[in-house]
Amino acid sequence: MWEALPGSDGQEKAELLIQLAHQATHRGSSEEALALAETAREIYESMGATAADAALADAYVGIGHSLRKLHREEDALKAIGKAVDIYRRDQYPYIDDLLRTQAGWFAELEDWTSALECYKEAVVLNEVEGNQKWLAKSLFSAGWCLVELDQYSDAQANFRKAREIFKSLGMIEQVGWCDERTAHCAYKLGNYVEAAALGAIAQNVAFFCNNSKFHANAHLVLARAHIGLGDYEKAGNHIVDAQGLAGFTDDKDWQLIVDIEQERANHCRVQGMEDSALEIEARLVTIRDILG
Repeated sequence: MWEALPGSDGQEKAELLIQLAHQATHRGSSEEALALAETAREIYESMGATAADAALADAYVGIGHSLRKLHREEDALKAIGKAVDIYRRDQYPYIDDLLRTQAGWFAELEDWTSALECYKEAVVLNEVEGNQKWLAKSLFSAGWCLVELDQYSDAQANFRKAREIFKSLGMIEQVGWCDERTAHCAYKLGNYVEAAALGAIAQNVAFFCNNSKFHANAHLVLARAHIGLGDYEKAGNHIVDAQGLAGFTDDKDWQLIVDIEQERANHCRVQGMEDSALEIEARLVTIRDILG
């Protein structure tokens, strides 16, 4: 394709540049990919009305991905935001996918409000299009943002809607995750009996899914629910199971491990073992400092 560049111009040249940018991205050459995508964007913009809007949007998407690889997250969000604006204006049929990407980037920066707005727009689009699988995924992701924003009742409503759809589609693991998240919300709202019941359902699903993170989360929410109910023996058993599952994989989720260990400290504290709780929390300071 490089050989074809000198003899091309306009849209043809821009399309070649975008293809070369994709190749550079796959090679891990993010700076080269960014330069190529930006050159393509300049060509499309210089063409004005003769350039296809979707092509210009694709260039912005490429720029966004390259900027993100270069750890320029804020600039990446601005670029993908321009692509979303173009797709939204032209009622592009696959804008929901780009909205979920944009939401994921906001979530990585812990901008949960912006992420939620993206997912909510994707929900509306999926409802209109009738794409049930992606509607459920958008609802679930919006629910996760609501949890991060401490809006547990609204989050529960989202997880329950997503669960109904996932169940109708036979997506068993996703149903289980909805139950685990709904149980977490119930716990946060002080509904410990409901949290324990839903957590048990999630744990039963997780048992068959060969997903240690899911399984550990299910045991963690059960531990929290049983602490709330004052059943410290059951809570302790679930904490031990959660610990083992979280540490089982080489690709460890350290935030999950921290959450489990904090619950172990809480478990000690409610039983009057303050020294043990403080010892656990002192060790957690090191991990929390590394995680930032």
